[in-house]
Amino acid sequence: MINPIPKNLDFIEEHGKLVIRRKWFGPQFIFLTVFCVLWDGFLVFWYSVALSTPDAPLMMKLFPIGHIAVGLGLTYYVIAGYLNKTDISLDPSFLEVKHYPVKWFGNKRIDIGDIKQVYTEEIVTRTKNGTRISYVVKVIQSNDKAQKLVSGLSSKDQGIFIESKIENILGIKNVPVSGEV
Repeated sequence: MINPIPKNLDFIEEHGKLVIRRKWFGPQFIFLTVFCVLWDGFLVFWYSVALSTPDAPLMMKLFPIGHIAVGLGLTYYVIAGYLNKTDISLDPSFLEVKHYPVKWFGNKRIDIGDIKQVYTEEIVTRTKNGTRISYVVKVIQSNDKAQKLVSGLSSKDQGIFIESKIENILGIKNVPVSGEV
């Protein structure tokens, strides 16, 4: 039985391929946008003072370099969150995962004959601020190694939908896997 299409997912046929498309945007990106504006704004203020003060200590100019790296990385992630999509494409030969339009790691291409099983795994992250649950879809290849297809899914329904669609299209019988939801 195939579940209905969950929020932030689309199932389409495109250029002879079957595509499951996931939009990245979610409410967390609104919070992160505000955080980035404050973080980056503070750094602009800091450097405007440091560079406009002739006798500013060298440490005032060097100390925030790590903060700049964090700000740039987080800003890049937020931009990707607003714009990016992930396509999981199936054609007669390959399963392909592609993140776009902002470049992101994790693109891959797997020969469909090399896929034995697909499953969804729950990821629990505990911090001092609470617990975060996300989901990842993985494939087990013919060498019995698991490989991540897509991660950061916000709901179990998204993972189960992706897993079910791929298994149905490829004719893979759903077999329980240790650690799957």
